[in-house]
Amino acid sequence: MKIDLSAIPLIDNHAHPFPTTRLSKGNYAQRFNFSLNPQNEEILKSTMFFNMFVKQYSEFMGMPSDTTIEQLFDESNRLVTEDRKNYIAKLFADVKLEGLVTDMGYPVSKKLLQPNEIAEYDEDMVGYIDARLNRIEWVCEDILEDGTHSFEEFTELFMKKIEEITNRPHHVGLKSIIAYKTGLDVKVLSEEEFRKGYYLYLSDPKNREYEKVVRDYCFCKTCEFCAEKDLPMQVHTGTGDGPLNNVRYANPMLLYEAVNAYPKTRMMLIHCGYPYAEELGIMMNHYENVYGDVSEMLIVSGAGGATKIRDILEMAPTKKLMYGSDGGAPVEFIWYAAKMFRKYFTDVLQSFVDEGYITYEFAMTAARDIMYENAKRFYKI
Repeated sequence: MKIDLSAIPLIDNHAHPFPTTRLSKGNYAQRFNFSLNPQNEEILKSTMFFNMFVKQYSEFMGMPSDTTIEQLFDESNRLVTEDRKNYIAKLFADVKLEGLVTDMGYPVSKKLLQPNEIAEYDEDMVGYIDARLNRIEWVCEDILEDGTHSFEEFTELFMKKIEEITNRPHHVGLKSIIAYKTGLDVKVLSEEEFRKGYYLYLSDPKNREYEKVVRDYCFCKTCEFCAEKDLPMQVHTGTGDGPLNNVRYANPMLLYEAVNAYPKTRMMLIHCGYPYAEELGIMMNHYENVYGDVSEMLIVSGAGGATKIRDILEMAPTKKLMYGSDGGAPVEFIWYAAKMFRKYFTDVLQSFVDEGYITYEFAMTAARDIMYENAKRFYKI
């Protein structure tokens, strides 16, 4: 039977707000740069992602196939200026996107969202499912920068502040980007070992070994908190903003010790672990508390999106996998990821059915779960 996913809505498990203030001005090609290092414009324009996006977005905008990226985003800027809410509504309606789970603590540079940008996003999300998370690393760093505290004082302040985050409007959990900082190989030490490492760090803050102990401690305390409160914890895995993100230390399998130590902490390992999709699928299969999504991977993998979805589905239970984009400014990237996911996922499920691997009924149930239902259950939406 023909797989048709057009009627199934989407919830985006991982996205970012899209304030106009964060958009690169005058050099639209840099919006396609996944590195913190500036890249040559011609190199950026030679990627699959760039050319696939231009083609899809030109068709959506009803513009000729030879339209340039400058012409596309100039028109986008005009529409946003004239009626931002209506333009966003058209993008979301085109891909049947009903809501977002957003990371409010981006970017990795810690140039955090300002009140006017948050207010703009509040308005953007009126009428949509609006679930939010924030990053624990900024809490840890703010306390350390605030002055010298005893280990007990630091712990008390950290726990108080992460609880305050979860009490903010729309916030449904917490997020860690420890992969960017000291890697996913989190060590679950005794409290005495953590205390010793904390004071060693205070004596030598530039020592990476001591810093890792402090960051691992905050990660572990957050796991305890989320388990106690039954809140989800998103964890960055896989590729990210280079050179800060060392992909060698972002393999989701490195979380082995923490996943085993905190079996009641529901961990959402985002970005499909890309390029470690199979590894994430194995962890999702082996551990009840490990979940995953396909965010960012859909964009960075270009035409390989369908292949990577197949890879994670080798072992990942379909009741624990979710759609996600990792899109943000510009908002068109949220739309584009959803657009391509529908195509990729339809093709993958159709091939499974055609090859006799699964029934049509199971394919459609899996589609509804991954596209919408799993996120509702996981975040208690």
